[in-house]
Amino acid sequence: MRRVVFALAVLAIGFTNPSMCSTSVKKKRPAAPVDREMSFLVVRSNSNACEPNCPEWIEADGKIVGDTALKLKELLASPAFRKLPIMLNSYGGDIRSALAMGRMIRHYNMTTTVGRTVFSLCDPLTDNKCRPSVSNHSYRGEPVEARANCMSACPLVLLGGMERVVGSLSYVGLHQPISVSHPYMDRYWETWRVVNGHKKMISRKFIKRIELPTKTSVGITPRLRTALVGYIHEMNASPKILDEMEKAAPAKMNQIEYGKAHELGLSTRFQSLEFIAKADICTGTNPVDRCVLIK
Repeated sequence: MRRVVFALAVLAIGFTNPSMCSTSVKKKRPAAPVDREMSFLVVRSNSNACEPNCPEWIEADGKIVGDTALKLKELLASPAFRKLPIMLNSYGGDIRSALAMGRMIRHYNMTTTVGRTVFSLCDPLTDNKCRPSVSNHSYRGEPVEARANCMSACPLVLLGGMERVVGSLSYVGLHQPISVSHPYMDRYWETWRVVNGHKKMISRKFIKRIELPTKTSVGITPRLRTALVGYIHEMNASPKILDEMEKAAPAKMNQIEYGKAHELGLSTRFQSLEFIAKADICTGTNPVDRCVLIK
């Protein structure tokens, strides 16, 4: 029996998971810095007339990144927060994270809207020293539509709401996605044994990973299209959303007008954001779910 033992270094070529990102917009509507990761804050109406039972909402403000869905999951681990509407103010970001967020929101039958909060005492989004001003760890504030944005991947989160409210002053925009892949080569040292003409690997040791130049592609790839069509169908919206995405290059933005948003299913109801914080919705014998009583 003849045995031959030999060893060699080999390369395994692969790709890290691609991310689909957004870029900025052609209109200057900076409600928040583009590069700040999304924060989730619980806000309580600043109206003294509603106490001790006041409406609250979740402010979702900033860029959607890879772990944003996980942060939302951690917040919604508390059943009390699942009753609150989510107010979105975002330039977009990672599509897969946006899809996960939308499905999570739909799972809990939550309401989504486009807006931003004007905080009463201090702004926790820009002031690191700002702390919750209410005993239940919420911030005082007022919802506004002006200069509120939901762009790029953000409308996919908006679709997650059982009810989706877009006011006339809010800005909703779509554009072509950018797919960024990070290829690499893994180098290994392998030892093989040849027995009667047949090779058998007896050891394999990882040496190092070699990062290759990043590859970027623009547009909706077939794989991404399949994922988006399935998601849009789940959310009972129109597949024409994809057509609207393809109308604008990544560096630009296709603004979805008030009526068009309803036609596409990005909104289910036209209403001012006043509905979120009105003090009288928490009075009477049947206050709405977003009313939180502090004893």
